[in-house]
Amino acid sequence: MTLDLLIEGTLLWCGPQELIDGGAVGLSDGRVAWYGRAADAPEARRSVSGDWYLMPGVVDHHVHIAFAEPARLLRGGLTRVHDLAWPVDQVMPLAERSLLPGFDGPVVRSYGPMLTAPGGYCSRAEWAPEGTAWELSGLGQVDAAVARLAGLGVIGVKVALNAEAGPTLDDLMLGAVVDAAHRHGLPVAAHAQGRGQARRALLAGVDEFAHTPWTERIPEAEVAALARRCRMHSTLNIHASDGNGEGLDNAVANLGAFWRAGGDVRYGTDLGNGPIPEGVHAGEVALLAGAGLGPEDVLASMAGYRLRLGSRDGVIALGADPRENLAAVTDVRAVAVQNRVIGPGVSPGA
Repeated sequence: MTLDLLIEGTLLWCGPQELIDGGAVGLSDGRVAWYGRAADAPEARRSVSGDWYLMPGVVDHHVHIAFAEPARLLRGGLTRVHDLAWPVDQVMPLAERSLLPGFDGPVVRSYGPMLTAPGGYCSRAEWAPEGTAWELSGLGQVDAAVARLAGLGVIGVKVALNAEAGPTLDDLMLGAVVDAAHRHGLPVAAHAQGRGQARRALLAGVDEFAHTPWTERIPEAEVAALARRCRMHSTLNIHASDGNGEGLDNAVANLGAFWRAGGDVRYGTDLGNGPIPEGVHAGEVALLAGAGLGPEDVLASMAGYRLRLGSRDGVIALGADPRENLAAVTDVRAVAVQNRVIGPGVSPGA
């Protein structure tokens, strides 16, 4: 095997408790094709190395990509992002382009628009252009809406359960959306806001929470049930940014309880909602640690849990060991994706 690109560092973090001193990662055809000790690496057409700490590329599981510059996201360490509500005629072509060689940005995956009740969130939100939400007024519309989304290539379906912003889908409609999505093999992510909405989402069988619930403390029994069946995107720092101290306290407590119960936590920032950096967010990382996740747990939530052969997420090179100082995840020296390497730590022509 001849690799297209080999990137070498001082240490390679492959996942929790899986470290390789003098590690390296090889890319071919835009995917991770090999990893191990640099001394054992196959021949490569191009090789770069540095006094770097390597880890899988970071995935932000909750963004609104239209509010960011893809090139800056990539240079900031994000190699894949999940867009959780935008008009299909804008976001799906971008998602397709992001898979092409030479695209200057992260891989973009999309949930398409948000499904909501007539007049519900975010059908009237100032930040959301027309088409960001699809309003469902009857059961007869559910199958067609979900089938259309599946045909467009979305990776999930997002439903609005924001009782503080307007009407929400009733339990019958919500259950129909979940059932239709599951028939198409798609997970359902809920924006649960307002008392009782997290419980409604749980009872309906949703698979993900687009945000850690923050409008109430989730009872222990519900947290345990959530941990058994759901993933949870963090998005903790949005409450710190807007000065919502009670919301921040609730979200951190809920995420910590969810994590301790064995729940699947995914790093997400809600990029586009306030002053969120175009790259790895130090504030979000710090709050994940504050919720009780250890350094490797935080890294796992950011990196899809471990390095995988065949992944398009590539690898990032940091200037220091993030296990010793989590702030190092913002010190991105190089990003290796799609058979190329970019970043301030890479010499031109290297």
